[in-house]
This record gives sequence, C-alpha cells and structure tokens, in this order.
Amino acid sequence: MRKFIIPFFLILVFIYPLKPFELKEVLTIGSEKPHYEFFLITNVEVDEGGNIYIVDGKACALKKYSPQGKYIVGVGKCEQGPEDFGRRSSIVPKIRGSLLYVYDFVNKRINLFDKNLKHLKILKFKGKSFYRFFFIVDSLFYGPIFIAENGSDRIYVYDMNMNKKFSFFREYPDYVNTRKKEAFYKGVSSFYSSLLMDYNNERGIFAITFFYPSKKTIVYFYDKNGKFVNKQFFVIMNHYRFPRFLLSYPPKYPKSYENIRITSLNFYKNKYLVLAYKIEKFSGKKYLGEKAYILLINIDKAKIIEKKEISPGFRILNIKGNYLYAKNFDDDIEKLHVYKIEGIK
Repeated sequence: MRKFIIPFFLILVFIYPLKPFELKEVLTIGSEKPHYEFFLITNVEVDEGGNIYIVDGKACALKKYSPQGKYIVGVGKCEQGPEDFGRRSSIVPKIRGSLLYVYDFVNKRINLFDKNLKHLKILKFKGKSFYRFFFIVDSLFYGPIFIAENGSDRIYVYDMNMNKKFSFFREYPDYVNTRKKEAFYKGVSSFYSSLLMDYNNERGIFAITFFYPSKKTIVYFYDKNGKFVNKQFFVIMNHYRFPRFLLSYPPKYPKSYENIRITSLNFYKNKYLVLAYKIEKFSGKKYLGEKAYILLINIDKAKIIEKKEISPGFRILNIKGNYLYAKNFDDDIEKLHVYKIEGIK
C-alpha cells in the first residue's frame, strides 16, 4: 500500500482491515403505550448515569428514560411557552454538569432545565442562531449557522449570556461558487454546504465535514479556540462528482445521476470517527433507490478500518461511551434502538 505526502496537512485515507465493527442491540424504547409512543424521534442525549433523553420533533416533546428504558418524566408541546418547543426537527438537548440545555431552532433560543426536566431559564440569541445542532465546551456554546455572508465564518461561539465571543471555519465544498450573490443561489448553496460536526473532550477538537461531499470527502479538525489543526480526505465513491445542477434554478435533471449524503459524524472513544452516509440513485426526478454504509475511521492513522453496509433507514443519533443510539425509518412504529459497540478496542 503506497503512501503519499500531501502538503498543508492533507492526508489520504486508505482502507485498513482490522477486527469487525459489530453492533449488538441491547435495548429499544418505543411502543404504542402511553409515554412510549413517538411521532418522530430526532435527537438523543445521554447523561453520565446512562439516563436517556429523547426528542420527539413532531410532538415538540422531550422525554427522559432510565438506562433500562423506563419512562421517568416528559415536557413540551408545539407552542412558544417556556417549556415548549417549535415544530421542527432541530430541538437539540445537551448535558452540562447537572443541567440540560435544549436548543430550539424555531423559537431561536436555548431552554435550560434541570435533569428532572424542571424549566429554569430561557436564553435568547443576541445574533445569528445555530442550524441543526450545537455543543457546549468550557461554558461556551458552539454551532454552525445556516447562511453565512461571503467570506465570513460559519461556526459561531457564544457565552452563557448568549453574547458572541468569536467565530471560525470559512470552508466550502469545491462545487459551491460563493461569488454569486443571487438570493436563491445563496440559500441553496448554503443548504448543500451545511455542516456536520462532533466534539471530542479528551482531544479538545472538533471534527467537521459537509452533508454533501464532493469527489473527495474532507474531514476538518479544529480546536476549541477555532484554530485549524489538520484535515483528512478520502474517496467514498470513485468518479463521483456532486451534481452541480442541483444548485441551479430551475434544476435541469439529467437522465440519471447519483448523490452522496453524509447522515452523521461521531467520535467513538478517543481514537475513531464513525461516519454514516447514503448513495441515492435517480433517473431524472424519479427516485430509484439507495444504499447506506458506516465507515469506521482511525483518526491517528488517518485510515478507514472498516466499511459496513447498513439498512437505508438506519440513522445514528448519538454515540456515548460504548453505546450507539439510532432509529430506523423502516420500523413499523417509531422507536429508539440502543446498540453496544463490539469488536474494536
């Protein structure tokens, strides 16, 4: 296997076979019983005691369960009151110490609860709000914004009073021409260049990539001060190029094309990234089907050590310790699946 030296810290990622990456299902939460019925599970958080907080994005509700899956307490409805949330999937809970911070994209605020889901405070943004998700690091909020001005940073950082402290990350995929200023193009290009990211406390770094990659999928690493660390890139599918016609209006659909969409990016332990993606096939506007995969990446060696095909409906929602939390759109009823990760040291 040949290695190439790449300038500016770019590293080619090769497939390197090791022990299998196995997922052993140990728990499901979800049924037609009261307190266990979900309409659309969108996010999951887990505290240090193993208690599970599940967001039902369609019901605008947050429910807490024990590590064994027993319902404890719930809160929320689709309104604007202090304990309510906006009707959209971007309701994101994060644990910090004894407190639970719940980001509400529609109402552009963070609701502060204790771990018994008693509401304590509302934090309102004094600037641009986050898009899809956020993180809490050293009493600061980090998150990507949806539309950034040309040449400006795309990840914002706020203090606990919601004052902006700094920002970072100006990267875009190579298929996005940020020089065009038409309002429609700006919104569409921002959507197709929206970000996925995760934070590793032990290393003190963020891993950042794009939902829709180009020919090469790039993972950028930044520290919590917004300083660039390095980047790694690899090829998901040979001869692939992002279908640029999707950025035009109206789109001129070709006879056939394929589209790659990354669905999740998570650190696992202190050494790996778990990246899930889908390859979608189309004929004009007609959807032909899709395949989905998980990549396990050793970030120290910059190598893919396993590629595993998964159900197209499988969505990773979180990874905490040795456990992976997911849902499956193919389920008859909405439920959370909890898996123990095995086979990797």
